[in-house]
Amino acid sequence: IVEYISPSIKKILGFSPEEIVGKSALEFIHPKEEEIAFNKFEEIISNPEKVVSAKFRVRCKDGNWKIVEGRGRNLLANPVVEGIVIIFNDITELVEKKRALRESESKLKALFNATHDLLLLIASNGTILDFNEAMAKSLGKKREEAIGKNVWDYKEFIDGKAFNRRWRYVMEVIKAKKPVHFVDSRDGRWFDNTYYPIFDENGNVIQVAIFARDITDLKKAKERLEQVVENANEWIWEVDENGLYTYSSPAVEKILGYKPEEIIGKKHFYDLFHPEDREKLKEEAFEIFRKKQPFRNFLNRNLHKNGEERWLITSGVPVLDEKGNLKGYRGLDLDITEKKRAQEKIKELNKYLESIIENANVWIDVLDEKGNVVIWNKAAEEISGYKREEVIGHKKIWEWLYPNKAYREKIFRKAMDIIKGEVVKDFETVIHTKNGEKKIISWYSRNLLDENGKIIGSVALGIDVTEQRKAEKMAQTLINATHDLMLLAKTDGTILDLNEAMAKALGKKREEIIGTNIKDYLPLEVYKRRTAKVREVERTKKKVRFIDSRNGRWFDHCFYPIFDENGNVTHIAVFSRDITEQRKMEREVRKFKTIADTANYGVAILDVNGKIAYVNDYFAKVHGCNANELVGEYIDEISSKDKNSLLHLKEKILEKGYANATEIYQQKRGGKIFPMLAAGTLVKDEENPPYIAITAIDITERKEMEEQLLQQKKLASLGRLAAVVAHELNTPLANIMITAEYLMEKAKDYKEELETIKKEVENASSIVRDVLNFSRIGIKEKKEVDMKEIVDNAIEKVKRILPCDDVIIQNRVENCKVIGDSQRLMECFVNIIKNAVMAKDENKNCHYVIIDAVEKDDRVEIIVRDNGIGMDDEVQREALKPFFTTCPLGEGTGLGLFIANWIA
Repeated sequence: IVEYISPSIKKILGFSPEEIVGKSALEFIHPKEEEIAFNKFEEIISNPEKVVSAKFRVRCKDGNWKIVEGRGRNLLANPVVEGIVIIFNDITELVEKKRALRESESKLKALFNATHDLLLLIASNGTILDFNEAMAKSLGKKREEAIGKNVWDYKEFIDGKAFNRRWRYVMEVIKAKKPVHFVDSRDGRWFDNTYYPIFDENGNVIQVAIFARDITDLKKAKERLEQVVENANEWIWEVDENGLYTYSSPAVEKILGYKPEEIIGKKHFYDLFHPEDREKLKEEAFEIFRKKQPFRNFLNRNLHKNGEERWLITSGVPVLDEKGNLKGYRGLDLDITEKKRAQEKIKELNKYLESIIENANVWIDVLDEKGNVVIWNKAAEEISGYKREEVIGHKKIWEWLYPNKAYREKIFRKAMDIIKGEVVKDFETVIHTKNGEKKIISWYSRNLLDENGKIIGSVALGIDVTEQRKAEKMAQTLINATHDLMLLAKTDGTILDLNEAMAKALGKKREEIIGTNIKDYLPLEVYKRRTAKVREVERTKKKVRFIDSRNGRWFDHCFYPIFDENGNVTHIAVFSRDITEQRKMEREVRKFKTIADTANYGVAILDVNGKIAYVNDYFAKVHGCNANELVGEYIDEISSKDKNSLLHLKEKILEKGYANATEIYQQKRGGKIFPMLAAGTLVKDEENPPYIAITAIDITERKEMEEQLLQQKKLASLGRLAAVVAHELNTPLANIMITAEYLMEKAKDYKEELETIKKEVENASSIVRDVLNFSRIGIKEKKEVDMKEIVDNAIEKVKRILPCDDVIIQNRVENCKVIGDSQRLMECFVNIIKNAVMAKDENKNCHYVIIDAVEKDDRVEIIVRDNGIGMDDEVQREALKPFFTTCPLGEGTGLGLFIANWIA
């Protein structure tokens, strides 16, 4: 029974002392080791003087087991202790390490003896400590015989120079404290040697581990491989994981022009790629690197050192380290440039041939010797309606194209003749298309032979002449239907064909005329004149057009040349039109145009859609154009959009058939609106479409005179009214002012109310004064004035009227001259600028008024801007009305903007 245990037990087993005291120690011992523990306990009791040791497993609180080493002694006789004392340590980790070490030693020993490499462990003085079976076999000694002896004892087994060289490497390892690697030979065999230092706890080399590998066979194989590589036409290479060349065979110089030393350690494989392909190929290559996969036939375009293109086929395998990490790739490149060029040429030629066949405007089909379809181009598809995949590989198409059996057999007999060697030209057949439509095809066909002259099939070229045949039939119909005279003749005058109109003009039937000569139908003088034109056509090889007369009638002739295959003119196509009535009409038109062009009013001819057919110079000039610019335009382009215009007048004429003199508004090319007085009528006749004739006059000057007269009347009326108002109001206003001043002296208690009366009287007097001053501005003769000077004067006047110390007024109007009344313009700008100054926003630190000028076409636009309180929609609607003001009572008359607008 445990009577006491130290608190450190919790660190070992997880139990607190309280959880163990009072319990049997055997409860915590592993069941399989309870007997051992019990026996050790009895041994302690039996031998009071002896310290008994034991190792066993004990249970932890978490259910796991730990290995402890305990030492116990019987102190029952000790009056202080009176018990058995056991001291134990946790050796779990130590036991595990020893077991792992034993396992490692066992594995290492197995590996030590399993490898074919020669392994030897010696002390720094040369004493042999251990070696593997491979080394024992090489020395011809058993391990037991050699271990403990010195390597110098075996010097006779090794060539003296080789032994001394290897012993120097042992000394180098001991001195440098670093591994040494070297390759040497002994007795005709080659060894790859690596000597490793083994240190004591102070860092001194006490042993040397020698690893030697017989590489004789590998070296010979490598030499053979190098001979193959050095002389191979293929370029063999190695790159590291970043693509940098670590090896290159000499073939690289033949393929890309670089010596191996120019690329090894200096260039990456992608540096040699063609710049146009580099990034794409680099990305593809490194994706292969990422997957560590072998690859074959990687096609890539490179640049030769001299700048020429080289096409390579690349194959490679990954090189991995013992952990599977990528160290690089090795592989080879095959130059396929010439092959690639040949393939591209063949591909280009095939593509060109296929393109010709596929995109030819003629039906092309190729049949084998049995009549099966081998080639069926796009034109064949489009003409027949049957797709390539429907017809290739069989001969059913001929049943579809020629459903009539008798007709089909006739075609087949012709096809067999072609295969046998007959060449067919301009052979026409009627096919039935997939949608049931009939078409006429003109064929050229012949057989195909192989290189031995054996017939292997036939090729046919077909042209759809359906529309041509229809057109020929229609052309003959049209030729006979037209009133123009048409004739086809040889250059000697022999008539080959003509239409009914020409036959009628010559006074005979068409059949009677064909084959005769044109001189039989013309007066000698006319014949000579027209024969001269024929000779001109022959000489120039161009059409000739001329007008002449016969028997009092006028004709417009066109003689067209028709050429043979050598470019010689062999026939003349004659087209003649009787223009007698047309010439009469042209004379009448010229007469009308002469009158209209010289008229001092506008004349315009429109179609019913408003398209202008004719205008005279006056009409064009008042619209700011010349006549040629308006012809072909629609009147919408020159009509006012928001006022009664020529567009409205046209609608009225179409509705009533005429329009009396009406005031309309038109638009010049620059956009300026101007008034006209216009009238028009709708003209109809049986032979021509209806049209609208309009006469109009510019009434701009008349309207301006009317406006001036109206202004004079308004000013006169205003002057009379202002005089009456001033007389009738000034007297009572003066009396009110005197009375108010008197009462201010007598009735001081009402001083504030009387001040208000005075202020209102002064405001009323100001209104009367403004009206009176305005009425005195008469209409003066307009003259050239400088707008900058007028604005400067207006600003000075405003500064005298209003306090402007905290207002910035800037005149940015440049010197520009306009025609106007300087006094009226001055009054206008005074009122506008004064209004801008009074619109100050008290919440802003600075108030500014800026006056700018913008020139537009033939006028100047003055812009007054300020950063004041602005005007809302309601104020904008009321602002131009007389006596409207937003100023506090008594601070404004409300006439400023009204007067400015009236003047403008």
